[in-house]
Amino acid sequence: MPRKITVPRAPSLPLRLKFTLWSLVVFLIVYLATSGTWFIAQNALATSTRDRRMQTDAMGVVDRVVREAHGQIDADLPRRIGEELARTESFQGAHVLLRAEDGTIEARAGDSRLDDREFPVPDPARSGEVARIDVPIADGTLLSLRSVAREYPAETGARYWIQVVVPADSDSRRDSVAPYFLIGIPIGVIAAAAMAWIMAGRLVRPIQRMATAARAVSPTNLRGRIDVDPTDSEIARLQQEWNAALERVEKGYRAQGMFLSNVSHELKTPIAVLLSQAQVIRQGGDPEELASFARNVEEEMRTMARLVESLLLLARVEHGKELVRRENVAVNDVILEAAERTSELARSLDVPLVTNLHLPAEGESEPELVGDPELLRTMVENLVRNALRFTPRGMPVDLRVTCGQGEASIRVRDRGPGIPREHIERIFERFYQVPGEGAKQRGTGLGLAIARSVAELHRGVIAVRNLEDRGCEFEVRLPLVR
Repeated sequence: MPRKITVPRAPSLPLRLKFTLWSLVVFLIVYLATSGTWFIAQNALATSTRDRRMQTDAMGVVDRVVREAHGQIDADLPRRIGEELARTESFQGAHVLLRAEDGTIEARAGDSRLDDREFPVPDPARSGEVARIDVPIADGTLLSLRSVAREYPAETGARYWIQVVVPADSDSRRDSVAPYFLIGIPIGVIAAAAMAWIMAGRLVRPIQRMATAARAVSPTNLRGRIDVDPTDSEIARLQQEWNAALERVEKGYRAQGMFLSNVSHELKTPIAVLLSQAQVIRQGGDPEELASFARNVEEEMRTMARLVESLLLLARVEHGKELVRRENVAVNDVILEAAERTSELARSLDVPLVTNLHLPAEGESEPELVGDPELLRTMVENLVRNALRFTPRGMPVDLRVTCGQGEASIRVRDRGPGIPREHIERIFERFYQVPGEGAKQRGTGLGLAIARSVAELHRGVIAVRNLEDRGCEFEVRLPLVR
């Protein structure tokens, strides 16, 4: 089998530097987009304004000169119009053409560079409107011009076009805007980088504190809590979750230590009994005494076996979920087998075990659960054994199952003294036993913990309640196969 080659990953940039770089990228994109939009809009607005000014001012000068000529339109008219326009700074370099009605140029005056250039014939439909034209000049480059023309009648009855052409100054406007971009971008980048670096530092500082606290956590030190920021932010909620996680881990370690202590205590008693009995046997004795010692040893060995079996089962349920079988099992079969397994204990304690099964309606299939049959039987068996231990002789224990609305309800009721209110929330803890409960048999303290773990493993819930008349009732609700 070929060996898998792992390519080392490139070192990642610090979070603060990443945030700063991303902020700069966003700033440049926004800056260029808004500046470009602003420039285009301003350029379009300026162009429209210049066109309207040219249309008003140039045609105003032409109208005035034509009126002063009293309808005498001759070859000298373009010169007089050019001189009037030259008095205005915005019309420096203007070129004036006098055209016949058919568009032929009859006279021209103004910018000498344009004397031998041809211009498009004015469109009668756009009389008085500004048009954009490009004409080549001596060096071969194109000169961008703006043109406005209007038709005038002469006193002879002929009609003439007077056309005014001026250079377009859009290039000079772009040149004036260029320094704004060249100066604005470096200043904006520096300011954005400084602000992003400061903001990133404020954002990363709580995370760095969490990293410092995480490095201090170890199996012997689980008190690395973080002071939560006063503001209700994502970082504050992350810090709260961190503290809650440490609290759960610390609680788990405490529970684990208590569990080991309880296991040691439970094993200590039978081991001490076995050692004392072994010492007595070594010293010898009469047969009756030796037989009694043997019975005690057997009983203590059974107790240890039950404890070890319960510990293994609890470990399987809580930490080996992948080992649990998943198959369909009839609810009534689980109840019957659990009742059969506990029948001998019920007879020895003189406690009747009353079993009530679910009777399917006509045409209804047998209700089934999905899960591990052995674990389900153990769950019910533990509940029944617990009820038998606390029920007085002659009083019954009820084992009942009902099915409906997609779930099975398994109830075990005893006739014992009930559970004091202050202990009812803790009876499912491992090795927890109610003080002074007066059980007829000593238990391992793991039966109810196993029952709860099995119920939760099968997506069910388990609950207990004291009854008004006498005793208490345990109920397990499990989902049925649909």
